[in-house]
Amino acid sequence: MGSALGAGVLALTFLTLAAPTVMDALPLAVRFLMTFVPAAIWVWRQLPAHAPHVHWGWANHVTAGRGCVLLIWLVWGWEQPVLGWESVALGTAFLLADGLDGTIARRQGTASPFGARFDLEVDALFVLVAGLLLLRTGQVGAWVLISGL
Repeated sequence: MGSALGAGVLALTFLTLAAPTVMDALPLAVRFLMTFVPAAIWVWRQLPAHAPHVHWGWANHVTAGRGCVLLIWLVWGWEQPVLGWESVALGTAFLLADGLDGTIARRQGTASPFGARFDLEVDALFVLVAGLLLLRTGQVGAWVLISGL
């Protein structure tokens, strides 16, 4: 994981475990920025690995869209006492789109080390977000977060 993204994820994880009342007190916009900014910094720092491609490419758009679904799921899901069908729908949409980005990149000839790493990090973030939300509802213990780090 990139250092900026890793630091952001660890900070969010720490706040979740050590001070859930602090997270509850933060405005929704602040919580969204706490998740979005580290991810945006990581993407920006990794862009040189996208060379020699000049354009961002549709595959990276799909991966970025999947990342946005995760951020929305995290910020929205944090407010929910129980994860219901909405969480199942968001998680299913995320997983269904997982195979699209690689297929698109190969068909368009825009596959890159950046795209592969971007996809991998977004997948790991999915596991972490799912774990955080399940931890928040009390359905699992903190051990579940290890799989997403």
